[in-house]
Amino acid sequence: MSYIFLSMLLLLHNHLLWCYRCNKAVEDPILRLSIHFEIEDPTGTKEITAFEEQAEFLLDLKFDALLTSSLQENGEILLKEELEKIVGEKQKFEIRTTEYNLMRPDSPFTAGKIFAADHKEHKKSKHT
Repeated sequence: MSYIFLSMLLLLHNHLLWCYRCNKAVEDPILRLSIHFEIEDPTGTKEITAFEEQAEFLLDLKFDALLTSSLQENGEILLKEELEKIVGEKQKFEIRTTEYNLMRPDSPFTAGKIFAADHKEHKKSKHT
């Protein structure tokens, strides 16, 4: 992975959660975690997006812990440190593609599942 980007549109502003996309305070936000990064294998590189469960697996942190860190005064630095821990790691990815990806080849794929690099697949045997 050569770069990682954690997108947080809601930040604490004057003790309110503030959406910088809408430019207004948000009372009951629906918070979701996504990490955008680049993977590389012998065939090339591709941008990938990991949501919630897969992002937590990559970072080995729960979303609540990341959110708590981000709301601290040095939150940006803390998040950057967590993200830098996984740069260069090897993982196995199950990639999810959609019609959107087929129509827009430059669009990022979605990480369906992420496994440790040493994960062995167990194939089901067919018994008749």
